[in-house]
Amino acid sequence: IMSYPEVVVDVETMGVDAGSAPIAIGAVPFDREGEIYEASTHKVGIDFDDVLSHGCNIDGGTVGMWMEHGDLWLDLQEDAVSLRRALEEFNSWCEFYLQDEALFWSKGNEFDIGRILRPCYDIFDDLDFPWHRRRLRCLRTLELDEYTYPDTLHDPVSDGVAHAKDVIRYYND
Repeated sequence: IMSYPEVVVDVETMGVDAGSAPIAIGAVPFDREGEIYEASTHKVGIDFDDVLSHGCNIDGGTVGMWMEHGDLWLDLQEDAVSLRRALEEFNSWCEFYLQDEALFWSKGNEFDIGRILRPCYDIFDDLDFPWHRRRLRCLRTLELDEYTYPDTLHDPVSDGVAHAKDVIRYYND
């Protein structure tokens, strides 16, 4: 099994504020030389009712956006697990697939990681973050003229693949 140097983390949510309800986590490992390891991606849906039971909030505008996309958010709920189990699975995936000093990318790490995932980890005293703040990277800091459009809109793995392509393009063009 390979261990990967970098990963894109993408979180689908039901809001835009800190503590908003996550409904799926996706992770896509890659390296800057140009390889995206799609066979090793991670995706887990998070049970909407369980997230709400932990005090996570929703935003009417975001819920409306999901409704405009038909059953897309319901597809993410298929085989969804509790928030705790989703975080445990994500931690296990990170431990298994990522190098100790792996960089964690997102398109706005202050959002996906800071406003959404961190408050979720704070709910459970016995769960540790799989990242260190020094290893967080934000795709937006690359200041690209355009970003890659995902194959499937609002799917955390598809979004992650698109974001990984952008990081690779930045470092290789």
